[in-house]
Amino acid sequence: MVLRTVALTAVVSLCGVCFAQNSPNQARPQEIASRIDAIVQRAAEPMVLSSPSSPVKITSGQIFFNPDEVAEIQRYGARAVPTLSKYILDRNSRIERVAIRLLGVIGGPEIVRPLLDVLDKSTSSGSRYEALLNLKQAQCTKEVARAILRVSQSDSDANVADQAREEASWCSVESAPH
Repeated sequence: MVLRTVALTAVVSLCGVCFAQNSPNQARPQEIASRIDAIVQRAAEPMVLSSPSSPVKITSGQIFFNPDEVAEIQRYGARAVPTLSKYILDRNSRIERVAIRLLGVIGGPEIVRPLLDVLDKSTSSGSRYEALLNLKQAQCTKEVARAILRVSQSDSDANVADQAREEASWCSVESAPH
């Protein structure tokens, strides 16, 4: 009986070590960056809706995420922000929007700077719109409130400006903490 207990304890301990080594929390920065790159590229790839034998290739404009990969990004948390930030202002607006959405999945103060960069510099109105939506995953600060106000008053796309005015309901200069 004692021998079984010792053997069982050893197996459980070994499983725990194996699990810890494969955990995203234990991954090295290069491994995390490589996984994030793969996730971004896969999600940005348009889904083909036509059959392979069709003379016309039809793709979806929607961006689809594997739920397991979204959960993986969440586990990486703030460690994923630098890698995702390199896709901000990408020439491929699908890649940029994937990064924006994944930043929103992470949330927190680390996502503010890259999302504000999108609002200030992106030529894609779709990306600016998505950045506004995903800023809700960060805390309302004076900096965020000023950016929302600026976009509501001056964005060249009416839909983006309208969305910024709507976002001011949760984060305005008056409501932001000092």
